[in-house]
Amino acid sequence: MIAIMIVNYASKKRGDEVGFDVLLGAEFRFPENDNDYLVYGIDEQWLRSNPYACCMTAQEFFNKFHDQVLIIHAHPFRKGSAPVQETVVHGAEIINGNPRHENNNDKALELCRRHPEYLRLAGSDTHRDGDEARTAVVLPERVQDSFAYKAVIESRSFHLWSPAFQEFVEADEAIRKEEAK
Repeated sequence: MIAIMIVNYASKKRGDEVGFDVLLGAEFRFPENDNDYLVYGIDEQWLRSNPYACCMTAQEFFNKFHDQVLIIHAHPFRKGSAPVQETVVHGAEIINGNPRHENNNDKALELCRRHPEYLRLAGSDTHRDGDEARTAVVLPERVQDSFAYKAVIESRSFHLWSPAFQEFVEADEAIRKEEAK
């Protein structure tokens, strides 16, 4: 956990220098498999108060924290992932832009179609130069922390952006139109 915070401090500092907002979030991996879960609506105090949260099962984590945090299944159908536990998340990444993984974004989109209550997000999954800016979540306003980000996502007042995965952006917009009827 300390290494994560050091990286976040460095990213936050650099973001402040160039006028780019860097928010705290976490990616959890629970002991039962290699699935990854994005968690929003947290701060350093939450992380310090829950040091063993990553030692739970995904279901235990959801049962304990589902009303406090937002839990999104990152790249749920990436090659090598365990079957999706549909009862442990508020949503899923339907666009994962990492170019070196078989993310099977189409299966993630189908999962969200089966669960209209799920929030649908996108992530660049940037790990190397050249990965950045392949996809994004576009917010209607600037947010200053993970709690505000969580609130905007829960309000569904955001949109997905991705020139590399435009068909998924269009599918998300079509689902939004159906939900609005």
